[in-house]
Amino acid sequence: MPSACVKNEMKTSTEALDPMGQVINAVDKKIRNLDKKKQKLDGYMKKKELNADQKEALTKYEGLLANLEMAKELQKQFQQVQSETDRTIKKQSKRESHERQLKEVQRAKELLEIQSILDSFGPEAKEDFKNATNGAVSLKEAEMNYLDELYKLISPTRGDGNYEEAALAAGEHIVNLLNSQDKEVIGTTYKCLRDILNKINTSGYFDKTSE
Repeated sequence: MPSACVKNEMKTSTEALDPMGQVINAVDKKIRNLDKKKQKLDGYMKKKELNADQKEALTKYEGLLANLEMAKELQKQFQQVQSETDRTIKKQSKRESHERQLKEVQRAKELLEIQSILDSFGPEAKEDFKNATNGAVSLKEAEMNYLDELYKLISPTRGDGNYEEAALAAGEHIVNLLNSQDKEVIGTTYKCLRDILNKINTSGYFDKTSE
């Protein structure tokens, strides 16, 4: 559709002008959303009785804390990178280093988008994607199950055995996912998982629900 093409071109143009600012805004938004979810789950933990959806939401509490901690650390790193990048641009030097930084930042942005989708993929969202309602694209049951399994792979918790090994394995999964590797994992491939995530991200569903 012409309107969609124009919208995508405008978005690409904006990010090209200030990619670092786009990333920092994405991190800030992610931290706000994670803080809201944490507060919500903290409220659940104080209740004596919970329904099935609330119990399912609490199973992701430790993973949410880990993602929140990582997002805050990334926020600090990106702010440092922004300062260094500004100095680099002003001095008109180290162009190659600057380009590498932007590529690294872009990959970090993609990772944040993926984590944001998986963090928000709860019962209500699944129902919307199952029925293609409220702006969600249609997803098959198997595709949604793949996302649940992917969440477990890239969000290890310290209570799950050897955390260092789990974190290393999670890192490998993330690299393969970002590179859209055509390698088998959890009954599908990283490329197929990336396609599903891209389809969800392009729909803008979670952008609407988080506003």
